[in-house]
Amino acid sequence: MRWTTAAGAAALSLSLASSTAHATHPDHEGERGLEAQLILGGAGYGVHDDTMFLPTTELGAAATRHDIFRGGFSMRALVGWRFTPYVAAHVGFGVDTLSSANDYAATESALGAKDSLVAFNVSLHARFYWLSLLNGARTNPRVFFRGWGDVRRMESWVSLGVEFFHRIQRERTYGANDALIRYTAEYTGVPVGVGYDFRFTPSLSAGVSMALTPLLGQSTTRYQRFTQGTGAASTVIERTQTYDPLSRSNFHWFLGLGVRYTWTMF
Repeated sequence: MRWTTAAGAAALSLSLASSTAHATHPDHEGERGLEAQLILGGAGYGVHDDTMFLPTTELGAAATRHDIFRGGFSMRALVGWRFTPYVAAHVGFGVDTLSSANDYAATESALGAKDSLVAFNVSLHARFYWLSLLNGARTNPRVFFRGWGDVRRMESWVSLGVEFFHRIQRERTYGANDALIRYTAEYTGVPVGVGYDFRFTPSLSAGVSMALTPLLGQSTTRYQRFTQGTGAASTVIERTQTYDPLSRSNFHWFLGLGVRYTWTMF
């Protein structure tokens, strides 16, 4: 009977110990694990005139250069892994909806020219949460905030990355005419970012971020489609050519507000 009672007590003790272990607060909650961020804001480019789309042969020094677009609404989404409280790596995707400057040559305006533009980018980033080295995150294995002024709620960071895909697409149409000209400028870049996030909970934070990206042009492609002739004798003609534009380099800026969540799974 004594053996049975002792065995039961031991089993109960192990069961309670296991339950307590599973309920333990995870190490570095919100500072290690799968991380996702969504940022909304505005973006633009340093060069935004004809020189970034037209070849040198068509746009010499004496030619009139027209402004093509302005900055516009931008979205960035990042997902990655936070290895420690102070180091993370992310894959990023961005889209910019650029607005036309409506600056056309007289001959283009007479034909009803209209531009629409959009830009996409895909990138890899390494992020350094430098403030984590100073606010105790590196040495404190668990996260329990002591009020809203706790310094561990504050995360300032810097990042460095590479944009292996950065594309600006410009489409020019001509009113009722079915003519179309599509320019596609492709770049690679090195985004440098800074940001500040405030942690409302150990895992959820919100803040501001900014990035500047020097861009080097890979190529520009121009696709043209127009109809030659009228009626039954009409023919649709398509042409595609790739060339180096007058301005091959550019730089991109982005400023936005975003939210970030970090799932700590161990």
